[in-house]
Amino acid sequence: MKKRFWTIAGMVLLMVSTLQADSGTLFGLRAGFYTDADEPFIGVEYLTGLAPSIDFNPNIEYVLMDRVTYLTFNLDTHYDFYDRAGGFMYVGGGLGLTYTKFEGASESNTDAGLNLFVGGGLLRRSFIPYVQAKAVLGDYDEFVLGFGIRF
Repeated sequence: MKKRFWTIAGMVLLMVSTLQADSGTLFGLRAGFYTDADEPFIGVEYLTGLAPSIDFNPNIEYVLMDRVTYLTFNLDTHYDFYDRAGGFMYVGGGLGLTYTKFEGASESNTDAGLNLFVGGGLLRRSFIPYVQAKAVLGDYDEFVLGFGIRF
């Protein structure tokens, strides 16, 4: 199952890097902790502007659990508030799809939900570090603390 994740992640990285080169959008890596699952996650993201201060931020997160495949696919949008010192905060929301499958089980579970989040970061020349807190509301609610870096 981890091999499948890395194959998908590689394809997403290739696609995003191609889009980034063509349109000036950003690619990012993220990590953190799913508090209810009590497990860390890693992920990839894409960021592109829709309008001034409004960004579209689809992302995939893989929760690192033993004997369980736990993936989230998110279509998030956020509004950015910039300050003069090169920092920013943002608030946003989006639709999320959570996929879980226990090792050896014949069936998997897919849950659609709502993401609500707030975050902040620093604008730098070649990268943008940020932190984020996210509530996932669905059949199985989750609270996520994360950090990332965008290029």
